[in-house]
Amino acid sequence: ILAGMCVPDLRGSQGSFTYFTTANDSSEHTGGLRIRVERNGNTISGAIPGPANPMKPTDPKPLEAPFRVTFSKKDGQAALRVGKEKHELHTGKYTPWVRLTFKAGMGVKVTGICRFLMIDSEPEFKLYVTPIHIDPESPALPISHPFLYSPYLAKTQGQFATLGLSEDTWALNEGILSEAAFLKQTYDIHAEREAALFDAIKKVDRGMVACVFDTTDRLQHMFFQYTPESRAAGSRPQPSPHESAVEDCYDRMDEMLGRVRKQLGDDDLLMVISDHGFASFHTGVNLNAWLMEQGLLHLKDDATECGDYYEHVDWSRTKAYAMGLGGIFINQKGRESQGIVRKGEPRREVVRQIVQGLPQLRDDEHDGCRVVNRVIDAREEYNGPYLDNGPDLFVGFNNGYRVSWDCVTGKFGNQILSPNKKNWSADHCIDPKLVPGVLFSNRSLALDTPGLIDIAPTVLDAFGVDIPRYMQGKSLLPVDEEEVLGDDGETPSDDSEAPSDDSEAPSEDRELLPLEAAASAEDTGDIPTDDEGHEAA
Repeated sequence: ILAGMCVPDLRGSQGSFTYFTTANDSSEHTGGLRIRVERNGNTISGAIPGPANPMKPTDPKPLEAPFRVTFSKKDGQAALRVGKEKHELHTGKYTPWVRLTFKAGMGVKVTGICRFLMIDSEPEFKLYVTPIHIDPESPALPISHPFLYSPYLAKTQGQFATLGLSEDTWALNEGILSEAAFLKQTYDIHAEREAALFDAIKKVDRGMVACVFDTTDRLQHMFFQYTPESRAAGSRPQPSPHESAVEDCYDRMDEMLGRVRKQLGDDDLLMVISDHGFASFHTGVNLNAWLMEQGLLHLKDDATECGDYYEHVDWSRTKAYAMGLGGIFINQKGRESQGIVRKGEPRREVVRQIVQGLPQLRDDEHDGCRVVNRVIDAREEYNGPYLDNGPDLFVGFNNGYRVSWDCVTGKFGNQILSPNKKNWSADHCIDPKLVPGVLFSNRSLALDTPGLIDIAPTVLDAFGVDIPRYMQGKSLLPVDEEEVLGDDGETPSDDSEAPSDDSEAPSEDRELLPLEAAASAEDTGDIPTDDEGHEAA
């Protein structure tokens, strides 16, 4: 097993690039560091900031890895020296993975890997460095199980990306990377994942192989704006030579699936699963600004706007607040540290105000379009012991809308709606009815409207493992009557599948995380390709 989503980079972030330049640009970059360097003759020297020094926990200065770039007389060519490694730099071309060594003290060091891209050499030097990935050959913390799996892959296939969000969407958002450079990086990472998948298929004779491909997700976040579906929802992108990036990606994924199928035996089960689709994101919605307008959230008396992480919120008067990508929390007494809303009717009244009020929000810039389709009350849709661990309400945005970037971190003022100007122009954190996932299989499936909650029971069923009664999903595999019926022709009892009388019955409403109707590909040469912009892998 390789760790996936949320694996940090060596700095401890979810992906922080470094940008070196000789230009006098003082602007800050979200998601990365900008460092000015100077040219000394034909040489530029610098240092890449790394992790904090474990030997000096109070020292704010991070460990560094020095580098030097030496320019040749040939235009656009240079030599990069990092530690003992030397690589050629060509404008617009990535280096291979380069190992960085950060020395903390006598005998104490940590390694990471990154890639370099010289964007320009003249008139200003511009050098992009990817986030520093945990070195899979010598990981600073466990990123695989067994521990030797990541070193095995690195030794047999070469270094590979380990960051949870490996494709550097922030660098494209901030205009550091071009669309072409981002696509190149994304497909290079895809090729690494492909190699790991086919190695696993070859090595595993019996059992299960699962592989997550992020390519379709990352490309649609950044390029869905060019699709007809996004334009119909109000997206107005600038012309681009990469307007077919989403369609091209699906062609590539479909071709890969064809090669996967050739590796399978007659009895092998293949499932292609996505937990969501995609929709346009042209307008951000600051839910905290709306809650303040409704009198449910208040600022301290001397504040006119709120900084990051609710810096100026007056919790003694606040009844609700938004956090993350569409969740709203009631400031409940006894649960929140400064809660004021009592359980029972006071809480229900706040919930009713939000559930009934948010769907009335309209966008005058888009012909009075409805911004929010519905607000989902978690207590009506979910059950279980962890109900209080998540948001109390989930906002089901309409196509074209999502939580604004400021709202995610608790920052807000009076503006509720704002245009999204980033390349990250599509999302799936909206009403789940609008972004169903997809499910393809090389076998016929038993349900016409499968849900994501059916996948785990299906896997258990495929291995002949009893499905626990607390699982709300159902197996998608057709029932084999000869296997299910006992010798006497009666269906054998199975306590693990029969909920007790006092247990909460699973909801028949299967819309929370829907999948598109299952498609059987057992009689076709290719897995069907979704043409609605939904993620296929």
